[in-house]
Amino acid sequence: MLFDHLKYDDTPVINNATKVTEHTKIALIDSGNSSIQIPKAEFRRIQSVMMGSEPTLVEITLPDGRTQLGSPKPCTEISANFANLKFKIH
Repeated sequence: MLFDHLKYDDTPVINNATKVTEHTKIALIDSGNSSIQIPKAEFRRIQSVMMGSEPTLVEITLPDGRTQLGSPKPCTEISANFANLKFKIH
């Protein structure tokens, strides 16, 4: 799927070097396990904000090299610490 205008907590996810929003990215949505895969640069920007919101959040590297976030706490205990992820689909 093509998407743009990615926002986390109603704040645009911008390129830190240029300070502008980058448009038209590709994301994969897997409804079988409720996940979304976004480009690495955007993931890193969102990850930084999320890890600042929840100190138990850690980065986990999967065997295939992909990265995900995890916590020893159940989702029900920490979900209120996170914001919505928003984007426009083309």
